Amino acid sequence: MVEEADDEANYESFLAADEEEVDPPKNGQTITGTVIEMDDNGALLEIGGKMSGYLPIKEASLVTVKHINEVLKVGQEVTAEVIGTLKGMPVVSLRSSQLVVAWEKVLNIRATDAAFETTILEVNKGGAVSEFLGLKCFLPGSHFMGIADENLIGQKN
Repeated sequence: MVEEADDEANYESFLAADEEEVDPPKNGQTITGTVIEMDDNGALLEIGGKMSGYLPIKEASLVTVKHINEVLKVGQEVTAEVIGTLKGMPVVSLRSSQLVVAWEKVLNIRATDAAFETTILEVNKGGAVSEFLGLKCFLPGSHFMGIADENLIGQKN
């Protein structure tokens, strides 16, 4: 008798999900979903009805992350942009919205002519490639003290 009640409840919830008429999202569309599962390659999002979306780890952050759980948690709600499909499932990105925010901050810093720190990623004969807010930037050798050498990698300037 209890199994029958459970079956009835499951059937009702399935019908309710089925009635949520959700059209597949299109590229460039912003969607909101809840993280329901994570693995080494990315996260699965519930985005409504019986539909799921996939967030690859490389699209989870402007800054490179090794494990998706560094930036997301199961149950967390995220808003992302659809960037394609994989086997009929929407593939989404958080990078696009983070990129807009990062550039807004850069433009604000430029407008106020404020100083900021970058982390040196690599050096070359002209200067250094560095990172700021997940954006790569070039720091000419004439803009920092000393000679650009391998010892600068990882330092903040």
